[in-house]
Amino acid sequence: MKSFLRYRDLPSFCRSSDMEDPSLQLVIRETQQSTRAQALILNTFEDLEAPIINHIRTRCPKTCTIGPLHLLLNTRLSMKKSQEASSIPQYSNSLWKVDRSCIEWLDRQPSRSVLFVSFGSITILTRGQFLEFWYELEEATRERGYMVEWAPQEEILAHKAIGGSLHTVGGTPLWRV
Repeated sequence: MKSFLRYRDLPSFCRSSDMEDPSLQLVIRETQQSTRAQALILNTFEDLEAPIINHIRTRCPKTCTIGPLHLLLNTRLSMKKSQEASSIPQYSNSLWKVDRSCIEWLDRQPSRSVLFVSFGSITILTRGQFLEFWYELEEATRERGYMVEWAPQEEILAHKAIGGSLHTVGGTPLWRV
C-alpha cells in the first residue's frame, strides 16, 4: 500500500514547501478547528488511510469513515437509468444547490465533444485571475458552451458528451482516476 499514491499524485497544497501557501493555511485552520469536535465524519475509507485515521482517533475517538461518497452517488445514478426518472429523487453529495440544466444541454452534444471545466468548492484565485479566466473561457466558447454556478460533477463526468475535464484537484478527484 505504500506505493499506492505517488508524491506527484497528491494535491498541490500537500506538496507545498511554503507554509504561507493559502491552500495549506486553509487546511491548517480546518484541522485546528476539528480538534474541538465531539465527532468527525470523514469522506474516506479505512483501507486507504488506516494509519492516519487511527492517529486521528487518538485525538477524537468518535471518528467515522463513510466514503467514498461519490460511489454512493454513482450507484444512485445507475439505479436511475434502470428505473423511471420520475420515481427516483435527485441525489447529490454536494453542500451547494446543484443546477441540473446543463445535463439537458449535454444530451444534445456529440459524443466526447465537451470539455468540463470546474473550479471546485475551494479555489485560491485573486478576483482578477478569476475574472480573466472566466472572460477568456466565455469568449472562447461563446455560443458553444454552457456555464452554471454549481453542477452535478459525477453525473457530468460520466456523461457520453464529455471528452475531457479541467478542474482543481482535491482529494476526491483522485478516487475518480
